[in-house]
Amino acid sequence: MTTDYSQLARDLLLDLLGRGLTQRRLSEGSGVSMTTITSILAGHTATARTYARLRAFSQESAVTPGRGGAGRWSSERRPRKSKGGPTKVGMMVRTLVMVKPDGVKRNLVGACLAAFEGEGLGIADLKLLTLSPERARELYRVHRNEPFFDSLVAYMSSGPVVAAVLEGPDAVRRAREVMGATDPAEAAPGTLRALYGESIQRNTVHGSDGEEAVEHEVGVIFGPR
Repeated sequence: MTTDYSQLARDLLLDLLGRGLTQRRLSEGSGVSMTTITSILAGHTATARTYARLRAFSQESAVTPGRGGAGRWSSERRPRKSKGGPTKVGMMVRTLVMVKPDGVKRNLVGACLAAFEGEGLGIADLKLLTLSPERARELYRVHRNEPFFDSLVAYMSSGPVVAAVLEGPDAVRRAREVMGATDPAEAAPGTLRALYGESIQRNTVHGSDGEEAVEHEVGVIFGPR
């Protein structure tokens, strides 16, 4: 029987991201390119050699603090600050998107990431985490006076999410076009929310709506830059 290295590699990547590693640090530590990592997460083929590298890095990370384990990543996982601020790198604008708990539960992470990449947006960083209620409140603080706020916080902290920093020209607007309108019933055909959204709250994906929101949300999820 042929070994399915693609599924093994994807499961291993999700496990590593769940430990708090970012995609950039995972790539640096394992020697697997960020492009290959993103491709595997999107459901593409992984070679036996790639899986072996990820497996070796995973084992090293688990047992060797300071060389890839908790000791290293707790001190180094935050990206460096750039002179252009947290949302721009030269002419490249950054935005934050997130696959919500319903999307992760329904195995839609790969499909969502592939849709953004298909629009020409690159993944600069990636993280799997479960939001605490406190972090969810901070993330959505702009809605704190809305009647749906408590329900939103409860939902967003109900299971794992996958957050990604995307970059590309006009990234904020382009990412939101890929997602579609907040209400899946009003989203344009072919957008992620039209394809996968179940309700206004359980609409599969979140995206920053402006540069100030990007700075705030990236800080909440990935830490200060």
